[in-house]
Formats: sequence, C-alpha cells, structure tokens
Amino acid sequence: AGICESCGHPNLPSEINSSFKTKKVKTLVFDANQYKEQLAIYFKEIRHNFRNHLNFLIEELFKKKLPVVPVIFPSNYGFKVDIPGYENYVYNPWIEMLPSIFNPNGAISADKKNKNTRWIHFLGFDNSFFIVFLQSALILASGEYILPENFIINEFYLLDHKKFSTSQNHLLTGKEILLDISSDHLRIYLAKSNPETSQTNFNKSELINFSRQFEHLENTILELTDEINKTNGINKSSYADLLYLNYFVEKFEHWYDP
Repeated sequence: AGICESCGHPNLPSEINSSFKTKKVKTLVFDANQYKEQLAIYFKEIRHNFRNHLNFLIEELFKKKLPVVPVIFPSNYGFKVDIPGYENYVYNPWIEMLPSIFNPNGAISADKKNKNTRWIHFLGFDNSFFIVFLQSALILASGEYILPENFIINEFYLLDHKKFSTSQNHLLTGKEILLDISSDHLRIYLAKSNPETSQTNFNKSELINFSRQFEHLENTILELTDEINKTNGINKSSYADLLYLNYFVEKFEHWYDP
C-alpha cells in the first residue's frame, strides 16, 4: 500500500492509475483489521491529546476496512528475508522499522517493556497510517511492548511553496542560511513558522526581513535597558519603543501558543 500525503489514506497504485500492470506473488501479510477493536480502545484513551488532522483521519479510517499490508515482497533493494522459499524477498520498510525502535543497539530495550516508560512518538502527518495504525497494531499483536502514550504530528514545511526535495535540488542547507543571519534568529523564525498545526512555508527573503526586525527589537531592548540603568526610569521619547516592544512580545507569545 502507498499513502496519500495530503489526506493520509492508504492506497494502491492500481487505484490511482488503472494502467498499472499487476501480478500475483506469494508473500506474507499482516492484517491490522484483526486488531481494530483493540486499536479503538487504545485510541479512545489517548486521542484527546491528538491534533485535529490525526483525529479526523482516525475517524475516517475506522469507517472502512484497513488494507492488508505485505510483510515481505520481491525486490533487490532492502533488508533480505532469511526465510526458505522467499530468497529474493525483502522486508517491508514500515514493518522492519518497528523492531529497530525496540532494538536500537541490537538488543531488546528493557524500557520498551517497562510499563512505567513514557513513549511519545513525533511524526509527519503523511506517515500517520503506517506509524499510528500499522505499527500500533503490530505492537498489540506482539503482546510484549508498551504503546506510545501520544502521537504528535507535524504538517509539511514547504520551501517557496514546494516540497523540499534533495533529488530535485530544491533545498537550503543550514550552512547556506547562516551566511546571512544568526543562528538565534533562525531558531526564532523556525519557531514562528513551524508547521505544527497546518502546512507552512519557508522563504529566505521573509527570513532575512524577520531577522532585521528582530535585530531592531534587540537594539531597542539594549537601548531601553541602558537608559533605565543610567536614569532609573525612561523618558517620553522611549515610550513608543516600549509600545513596539510590547506588541512584539505579544506576537512572540502567540507563535508559541497558536
């Protein structure tokens, strides 16, 4: 199964384009529908913490049958399967990814079996089906490991209104950006424009303009602080600067509490 990055629903290539040729192959599969009731109970306990987009996806997916996901499939690229009769198969990356979380150093992590461990999973919304549904169902099937107590999703962060892409060289490196502004200003801009609840956009010109505004704010604070230290108060000419400072602080608080 593939995924629609916008709505989060799983799909098959043949559902998108009927010209795709298909063929039957022998494989091993995992059917998350067998754990739908357990998933519903699990989500009911924790979904009050979820962001709206994920809650909406959960409601939609529970209205229909979940796709049966192949655990292995024929390919020359990936982790080879060591099962007789499946010599030219590899593991589905979304399946083999889960054991790597539990076994970061090649050994079972005791924390992942300890009921007192708190596990909060951060992910992009486009991966919600595979991580929130599929991997949670796999954990339920194992009966051994703890489940995340929350899933915190982010939406897409675009670059000039297009997806970041290394293959198409549509990207900016930190080294490039920091040639023009300070790392502090970059961190604050990213906090301001982060895609926590909705898709947002990064634009270098906007960043540089923001950096100049923030530099003006910093200078204003330094000047006011110096004046207060010298005179034990402020004069009327600085009152406008204080109003500007208060306005900027209110905006800053809003960025952190959208």
